[in-house]
Amino acid sequence: MLKTICFLVIGGILFSCLAAKKENTYKLFYPKNIPVNSAFDVALITSKISSSADTLELYIEPGNEISLSGISLRSFNKIKSLNFKTVSLAGINGNIYKTDIDLDDSTLSAGSFFQVVMTFKAEYGRSSNLKMYGEFKNGNKILGTISTDNLSNNFEDRFISTRFSFYKPLHSSGKCLLFDNNASLKISLNDISAKNFLTEFWIKLNGSQSNFFNISSKSNSSISYSLSINPFQMLIARASDNSLAVANPIFISSNSWYHIAVEFSLTDNMISFYCGRTLLSQTNLPLFINPEDLIFNFQNNDQAKQFQIDLLRFINLENSIDVSFENQNYMNFVSDSSIVLSQFDFDEQSKIYNPVSGVSLSYSNLVFTKSDAPIFTRAPELNITPAGSTYKLEWNGGDYLQAGQYILQKSTGNSGFEDLYSIQADNNIEKNYSYIDQPKESDDVVYYRIKQVNIDGSVVYSDAVKVGQGFIKPFVVQQNYPNPFNPNTSILVTLIEDTQLEVAVYDIEGKEIQELYKGYLSRGSYTFNFDASNLPSGIYFCKVATPNFSEMKKMIYTK
Repeated sequence: MLKTICFLVIGGILFSCLAAKKENTYKLFYPKNIPVNSAFDVALITSKISSSADTLELYIEPGNEISLSGISLRSFNKIKSLNFKTVSLAGINGNIYKTDIDLDDSTLSAGSFFQVVMTFKAEYGRSSNLKMYGEFKNGNKILGTISTDNLSNNFEDRFISTRFSFYKPLHSSGKCLLFDNNASLKISLNDISAKNFLTEFWIKLNGSQSNFFNISSKSNSSISYSLSINPFQMLIARASDNSLAVANPIFISSNSWYHIAVEFSLTDNMISFYCGRTLLSQTNLPLFINPEDLIFNFQNNDQAKQFQIDLLRFINLENSIDVSFENQNYMNFVSDSSIVLSQFDFDEQSKIYNPVSGVSLSYSNLVFTKSDAPIFTRAPELNITPAGSTYKLEWNGGDYLQAGQYILQKSTGNSGFEDLYSIQADNNIEKNYSYIDQPKESDDVVYYRIKQVNIDGSVVYSDAVKVGQGFIKPFVVQQNYPNPFNPNTSILVTLIEDTQLEVAVYDIEGKEIQELYKGYLSRGSYTFNFDASNLPSGIYFCKVATPNFSEMKKMIYTK
């Protein structure tokens, strides 16, 4: 019965993904939150396009920063490890891996869906590309492809491409809760008067998990919701009355963190499940449900599997669900009207063993362990007030308990940021910091920002604030460091506004060597790493570009 359900789910997922784009018979899933130096999974879901197709030849080109460690095939009745080997393709440099999938298998009938799961290891760096191309064949005849729309003679143009970003866990992430076999945690809250109620948490799973999270009622046994991971590693939300509809498919990679949010809208009588920023499922709530009547239960009944949770919050939600998305990576929840009713970061075990009033807890076999969740330090907020020919710069907020030192930095014209003033952090929520600066009359535009150096040595930057009426550069790019370098260097870019951004490295002849980033980013500071291990010594250029502005920095590579 379970296999049938899983088959129907994955079939429905692929149908919904491909219905609007019939020429492509595939869907690629990959995690968004990958710690550096960790393993992660990428899933390709596709189907046998024709009864005469006997082979799918799949070509995989990992970036230099990741390595391929395994490939498996998952179909209705089978999970099978696949062999792969390195091959050479004309016009393509770097490692290309090829695996051949036998489509004559009786479980892979025409139109049947199957899943190819590739496991990679993030070896180094903060981002990497992954390219892929596939051919459905009958003998030597190509019947269809997994590719871009560009089927030129150049294989490179055919490869579909995606990009991963890796984060470095901070010491401020603290501890998380590890659920080994027979571990459980039940929580209920008392005295809740909320029209809209939200619970959210980070979770890291390892393979399939049955009903790792349940929501039930103290007084009504018919009210029950659960989350589980099926054998295809797809996140499934279920209701006891089977009313939950799948809105979007979510593939869950082993060893990667995912943010889960469950919203109870009592005004609309609706329950909604989110993973990341994506709506997973939703359905109508029973009438007259009471948040105080709910029990939230984490449990692990799988002896061979573990999972971890971090930063569990219960919120009286007076904003839209966007406030959850905006705060999901930060320990301190900031909102103009929503209120955190209870929060568990699991750094202090006493909060579990001796809960505060208004919270009821029961637990078994809990283990506290070091967390590598994507929970980061929030930067302080910088404000500027003109005062004659001077500017009064004031800042506060952020994760003040993590701060060790604040450094006010300044950039004029097209120059990078330089230190202007520093002060030790007071670690007091009420503390305001200020400095008065008098820019030169020749400075048309001046940018200020706060560099917060945390107690653990990590660094976070405030948004850069511009003063003046000159041309507004959409970003400030620092000279790469170190420079000269061998073989790694970093480029720090501060975005003044939300924008599309491209960061790429070119050789002295103007040929693009490596694309470091291409996509949309919100304002803030970002570090891009370049590894020249496979390149000759010489002069290279890093180009940072938005749709309306670009800037280049010369970099010197010396072996």
